[in-house]
Amino acid sequence: MRLSTIVTAALVISLSPSTHADVVAKSAAGFVSKHVLTISASPARVFRALNEDVGRWWNPEHSYSGAAANFSLDARAGGCFCERLKNGSVAHMAVVFVERDSTLRMIG
Repeated sequence: MRLSTIVTAALVISLSPSTHADVVAKSAAGFVSKHVLTISASPARVFRALNEDVGRWWNPEHSYSGAAANFSLDARAGGCFCERLKNGSVAHMAVVFVERDSTLRMIG
């Protein structure tokens, strides 16, 4: 299964020390990175883990709250990769493309 998304980077780092990312486009406004990883699990299981177990793979150092358990992912176009805060919330990325059990793309 091929996953191409920024979020996959966190999963990739936690699962494979030999994984790398490529910058496929860049400009003064930002960049696009591509992460590809082959995982020995069914596409449905991997997709479910990306969406339902965010706290297990997200690095809490990349948060405002210090807790990966405060993250959620609404895997549908227009959905949010968000973090709950004590007195509010943060939208880290927006879901722009979903092909269930195959691809999840976000911008942010």
